[in-house]
Amino acid sequence: MYQTKSSENARNIGMAYCLESSGSLLGGVLLSFILIRFLNSVTISVILGLLNILSAAYLQLKTRRDKSGIMFAAAFLAIVIAVVVLWFFSAWDDLDDYSRSRQWQGYQILEARNSIYGNIMVTKRDGQ
Repeated sequence: MYQTKSSENARNIGMAYCLESSGSLLGGVLLSFILIRFLNSVTISVILGLLNILSAAYLQLKTRRDKSGIMFAAAFLAIVIAVVVLWFFSAWDDLDDYSRSRQWQGYQILEARNSIYGNIMVTKRDGQ
């Protein structure tokens, strides 16, 4: 009996490692080839934050039987609506520009591009 339970646990642990590795592979490919090429860093951060909230809401609804899960799902829906409204009015680009200007205070930003190697910034200061 102990051996049967132990082999079931080992199988579950092995499955957890396989799923985690598959998620890491998928996340790396998605980030490297899609997100970094087409979105700015603020938008990527918001998307990842929403995915974390979504997974927390799923776990909340799956583990609890009371009404707190419904409240959490309603809060998540409100956040999604706010993000869509901000995206519609292109506030993400303005927020990204503001973030860059705060990061590079004292410099004039001439050009900023995302690449698979990182964010490339061309700046100017004192004629250089």
